[in-house]
Amino acid sequence: MNEMVKILYDELSSKMIQDNPFETAECVDKFDFFVEKWIPKTMPQYREAWNELVDLYYSNQRNSFAVGFRTAVKLLMNQ
Repeated sequence: MNEMVKILYDELSSKMIQDNPFETAECVDKFDFFVEKWIPKTMPQYREAWNELVDLYYSNQRNSFAVGFRTAVKLLMNQ
């Protein structure tokens, strides 16, 4: 990820705002459902599995932001 895009993403994602575009109710509900169904707290590797899922979740957010940002810049440059 480009350093400037990373700075923009980090700034936006770190804000605990009501309309945070990265933390929609649907995303949080699906994440919680997945954890409850597939990563039981009694599982010996619970913490490791949970950390891997969180890494995947935020990696996907960062990638989606970068793709959307590059697309927006390309569209603006073509105007």
